[in-house]
Amino acid sequence: MNKSIKVLLSRFFYQTDLDFISKNVPEVIFLNTDKFDNDHLISVCANGVDVILGPPPEEEVLNKIHEQLSFIQIPWTGVENICFDDCSKYSVMVANSHGNATAVAEMALSLLLSTLKSIPYHDKELRKGNWHRPGDEKGFFPPRMLNGLTIGYFGYGQINQSLDKFLSGFNLNRIAYVSKPKNDEVSGIRFLSGEQFDEFINETDIVIIGAPLTENTVNKFDIDVFAKMKNSSILINVSRGKIVNEKALYSALNQKLISGAGLDTWYKYPSRGQSETHPSDCDFSQLDNVVMSPHRSGFVADDFPHLHDVISNFKNYLKDGELLNVINLKQGY
Repeated sequence: MNKSIKVLLSRFFYQTDLDFISKNVPEVIFLNTDKFDNDHLISVCANGVDVILGPPPEEEVLNKIHEQLSFIQIPWTGVENICFDDCSKYSVMVANSHGNATAVAEMALSLLLSTLKSIPYHDKELRKGNWHRPGDEKGFFPPRMLNGLTIGYFGYGQINQSLDKFLSGFNLNRIAYVSKPKNDEVSGIRFLSGEQFDEFINETDIVIIGAPLTENTVNKFDIDVFAKMKNSSILINVSRGKIVNEKALYSALNQKLISGAGLDTWYKYPSRGQSETHPSDCDFSQLDNVVMSPHRSGFVADDFPHLHDVISNFKNYLKDGELLNVINLKQGY
């Protein structure tokens, strides 16, 4: 008899997600798909459970099932809002997912070029018949060249590593600011850390944020940082909104402390199942120097990149293999 993997869902998943997992790992048995209260989660595990898919459940649930549980698989990258105390208490291993790194890197590149070339602005204006020829002081924003600029990677994980490969065809200077001094050699990149953050900010023309949200990165980019950046610099954020102080970013763009920003991560999100809410208390939509995207980078037509590592870890479990992306529960990432 083939080995199966009993999976408890700790939150709602779209049926398309579950179908994609089942297609790639036929051995999966979903214990529940529609109820997520503690009593139900405990009851459906009466005949065993191998993995939880989703965020860790409340302690009441873990207390009842932890001895059967092999690991918790989180199907996304950011885990800043998850408390891992109960997982540590019951020695439950947790893994997250980085399978969408390439898709996110593509979005970062799209935002970078769209912002640098003012494409959304000119698209909007040309639809109204406004060409904004040279000499039009209010509306003429000539495209800038990427060639020859200095790219600054804030964080050098899988997203910015993928982006760096995409940018390899351009003639660029490359700097990366990382949490710890990096000994590994990466051709052409100068790594900075610790007290070298100001050096990183002062030299960079385009900052790409691809770091996790932690106590050390929250509000890292505040108004003092923007004041030190070049007026011509551009900020691209495809990681977590709160790494950048919300009001400081709005002020920096409004006052032209920086040239522009491309944003796929925000400060306010719709409730699950809803599609409408303003992404910030600041009215970024009124600024011509920001390109706005609704946290869309991890979604890909005809594919589910956020589930690739989920599938890999399920297969690894079935083969008694090593799990990908196991989280350090003390560090929280």
